[in-house]
Amino acid sequence: MSTGGLLVERAGSKLMIDAGYGELSEDTAMSAVNCGEFLTVLSALGVNPGDIGTLAFTHLHADHTG
Repeated sequence: MSTGGLLVERAGSKLMIDAGYGELSEDTAMSAVNCGEFLTVLSALGVNPGDIGTLAFTHLHADHTG
C-alpha cells in the first residue's frame, strides 16, 4: 500500500487534496505499507509545500491526513 495526496494546479493556484499517510514503512497482517515519499515527489515536481494555497481533506482517516 502506498498512499499520498492529489495536487491540482490551475491558473497559478495549487490545491492539495488529502495529505497521504505520512512516513511509514512496515509489514502488516494485511499488506506491506511503504509511504512517506510524498514530499520527495512534490520536490521532484518542483513544488514547495509552502506554495500550496489550499489543503482539503476528503475525510479524516489516518491514510488521508498523514
